[in-house]
Amino acid sequence: MAQRAGVASKNVKYLYDGYDRIIKEDNESFGIKLEYEYNSSGKIDNIFYLNPATQKYEYYKSFNHDDGRLISLTSTNPVSGATQQTGYLYDNFGNVAERGNVPLTYTRTSLLKTYGGNSNAYEYNHQGVRCKKTIGGVTTAYYARLCLSGKSFEICRRYDMLPNN
Repeated sequence: MAQRAGVASKNVKYLYDGYDRIIKEDNESFGIKLEYEYNSSGKIDNIFYLNPATQKYEYYKSFNHDDGRLISLTSTNPVSGATQQTGYLYDNFGNVAERGNVPLTYTRTSLLKTYGGNSNAYEYNHQGVRCKKTIGGVTTAYYARLCLSGKSFEICRRYDMLPNN
């Protein structure tokens, strides 16, 4: 497997393997160095904090086949050494229905509707674009505007926040 160095951006350096996956990250801004390991399906298996926290990912397997759904994330705090495990449950459509003890609900088209109860809610327009969110009781509304630019008639979308009502 060949390796290549990534472009440093905002004091972060990356090293990639031959499959263009990050295998090392050096974040000078936060003083964090990470190494990534991947499983045979190409999904992240472990993230090692070289200072020395870790994150272990566990995926659902059926008949020895990795279907890609994350079922558990175990994190170790580099300072205290404390371990925290977060489990994931899925609905019949493959959406995350519970992350840890936090429930998530979805619209009929599998767009996130609520997170952690009704105090964190999202609304979408007929095209599936988020037009409103309520987080902790604070509502933010969005609108989209299509515009034409140049002779190519490129369609672009611009999202602006409207003040809370």
